[in-house]
Amino acid sequence: MLSFGETDTYKLIPTFETVDKGENVYALNTSEYNGIPIGGAFVKNYRVVEPFEAYVASKEPAARAPLMYSIGGEGGEITGLEEIMKKEEESLKVYTVDNVLYIDSDRDRSISIYDVTGRTVQVVEIHEGNNTITGLSSGFYFLEGKKVAIK
Repeated sequence: MLSFGETDTYKLIPTFETVDKGENVYALNTSEYNGIPIGGAFVKNYRVVEPFEAYVASKEPAARAPLMYSIGGEGGEITGLEEIMKKEEESLKVYTVDNVLYIDSDRDRSISIYDVTGRTVQVVEIHEGNNTITGLSSGFYFLEGKKVAIK
């Protein structure tokens, strides 16, 4: 029997089979990721998980799920699995003007945009600084735990 690690926000799952990358699959980083060394974080939708590895599944709703779970603390000392989430004002600013979505980000990243049913509408690659997203239909959308309205 395989052991599972679990908290209120995530589950650590070992596997004997290949698990495809996906929105709820956090794989251990095999190369440096946003300044985090190899093996230092489980990253969302990062890669296929191979047999005899473990992955993390978030228990958070898709719109609030973090981009990664970090392993370790200050100076690389291992303290356990902890969620990496910056304060809203530091990490991401999201706003709309008419039918245009603007995203100001503190770093390059992939962001999933969800509709009110939780369906992924679009995945965008944004860069540090100001980003403009067009082509979304009128309605409400969720991204990185934030709600926006497109007119």
